[in-house]
Amino acid sequence: MAKQRSAEAPPFRERVYTTLYRLRYGWQFRSSVEISKEEPIWVLGTNYYDDPESGDKHRDVEGAPPHVMAFMEHFYSVPWMTYRSNFPPISNTALTTDCGWGCMVRSGQMVLATALNRHMLGRDWRLPTSSDKDKDIHAKVMSWFADCPSPQAPFSMHALMDQAVRHDNHPGDWFGPSQVSVIMRECMKVAKTAIPDLKNVQVYVAYDCTVYVKDVLQLFHDQYDEALVLLVPVRLGSETLNSIYIPCIQGLLSLDCCVGIIGGRPKHSVYFIGFQDDKLIHLDPHYCQSAQILEDGDDPCQFDTKTYHCPTPRKILANKMDPSCTIGFYCKGLAEFHALREEAEKVLAPPKQKGVCH
Repeated sequence: MAKQRSAEAPPFRERVYTTLYRLRYGWQFRSSVEISKEEPIWVLGTNYYDDPESGDKHRDVEGAPPHVMAFMEHFYSVPWMTYRSNFPPISNTALTTDCGWGCMVRSGQMVLATALNRHMLGRDWRLPTSSDKDKDIHAKVMSWFADCPSPQAPFSMHALMDQAVRHDNHPGDWFGPSQVSVIMRECMKVAKTAIPDLKNVQVYVAYDCTVYVKDVLQLFHDQYDEALVLLVPVRLGSETLNSIYIPCIQGLLSLDCCVGIIGGRPKHSVYFIGFQDDKLIHLDPHYCQSAQILEDGDDPCQFDTKTYHCPTPRKILANKMDPSCTIGFYCKGLAEFHALREEAEKVLAPPKQKGVCH
């Protein structure tokens, strides 16, 4: 069985980190962010809005309208990666926690996990209503991100840091969204040899905010079998976000193929998944939990996923977003990639910015 290490096991320094980060970022799971019942809510290409024909008969016991309940189901289903403590030391270091430095890497894990969930289960999968079989598949996907050095956890912090070192980065450093994109691409190359479910998944990182279609087409060996995770690092302003890009960000988050944005505030990374009005909805990795370990011989389908889902949405004003970010997309097959090209060109703003290069 997958094991979660005891919260009392970490040494004093890790216990202090855990306490400080829980206090600093004010995590209280019973608190709630105001979700307007009147304004539409967008989450990863799905629009939740009030249906006047639904009537009060579909409202829950607390009076929440059905579109808000549907949004909460979707939000809770999105993978949530946080700081972890008391994992095996990252190779060639004494680091057994990523508290204080790993938030951008965790945000990257969330984008990739969302894409792989979609690859394995489809974009309409929801955890609360899924079958036991689908829950097992979801558990297997999440086991690939377990906090341990194992070929069966190809996207663990350990695996990502192994690739980071090869690209002249160091565990314990703060990573930018483009750096995280590159190391996830490299991890996927390794994962494809160890995990049969990933043999047809490709990761493409678009440099200079440009997707070269010819390069992407070379990744598709068969338009029905191949899947693409497309990561586009961008900078949307100099020191602060240029407000002209806010409609573009919202438009991209409303696309079917979008799997979110690695971004946040300066030196405080979060994972953006949607928006309502002028606020961006996100998952925050700044909460330290005990490491989730996948032991040799464990059944990945029995991996415990309870700590990988957040019940509390968070929002920030769109204009507070850091200008440096990476936008993620998932395309299952060549047809979806071509559809993404057409739809993305419609929402890019300003019209003359770089986007797709033929």
